[in-house]
Amino acid sequence: MEENIYRLPVGDTLSAAWLKVKGAKGTMWAGLLIVFVAMFAFGMLESAVENMNFVVGNIILLIGQFILFFLQVGLLYLGIKRAQDMPITYDQMFMVFKSDLFFKIIGLYILQFLIYLPLILLGFLALNIYGLQLAGAMSFWLALVIYLCSVVGFIYLYCRLLISTGIVLDKKTNPWEAIKQSFRATRANVLRLVGISLILLIIFFISILPLGIGLIWSLPLLYIAYGMIYHRLFINIGR
Repeated sequence: MEENIYRLPVGDTLSAAWLKVKGAKGTMWAGLLIVFVAMFAFGMLESAVENMNFVVGNIILLIGQFILFFLQVGLLYLGIKRAQDMPITYDQMFMVFKSDLFFKIIGLYILQFLIYLPLILLGFLALNIYGLQLAGAMSFWLALVIYLCSVVGFIYLYCRLLISTGIVLDKKTNPWEAIKQSFRATRANVLRLVGISLILLIIFFISILPLGIGLIWSLPLLYIAYGMIYHRLFINIGR
């Protein structure tokens, strides 16, 4: 018997995420402020130390980027729990630093990097072909075709891997299994995920225009929308 494939509804998913912004803005912004303060603190510390020791300054910069990355992953966790109608508090974002999740997240992003690596190399190949002018005018078109293939491939893999982070965060699944489940859940949904991503991007840029006031709603929406995408795709795997 042929397995049914769930198709994520674009409009309904965004509408459901928007409704969940109400009542969650305070918590989400408490988490966002922690990220902004950490970003400012590490930036100031790196600048101060770099003037005395360039190497130490760059080490601090790397440590800061690493911590900021995990804090932002923690915000995704808040978005997932909000999408599931679970109570959220800003301190839940720090759970990503617990050993059972910390190393799984690192492993997941190492695997994702390896999956993306051929496309990254393909993009560099396109730039090198264009830069070397290997075949005159033909090099431009060859480089363009190769580069576009790498971009399309990157977008495709981004959509197929999108909820793997959510699976690790929510279910504590091992990285490879999370990637397999993400590929399974996102079947027939690549264009829908591209559409949702573009709409969210447009909403984000529009929210910046009126003195950034719209960010009060749009930034929490981004994380809650991710949670809603994860929740709906994951619970419908194999449906």
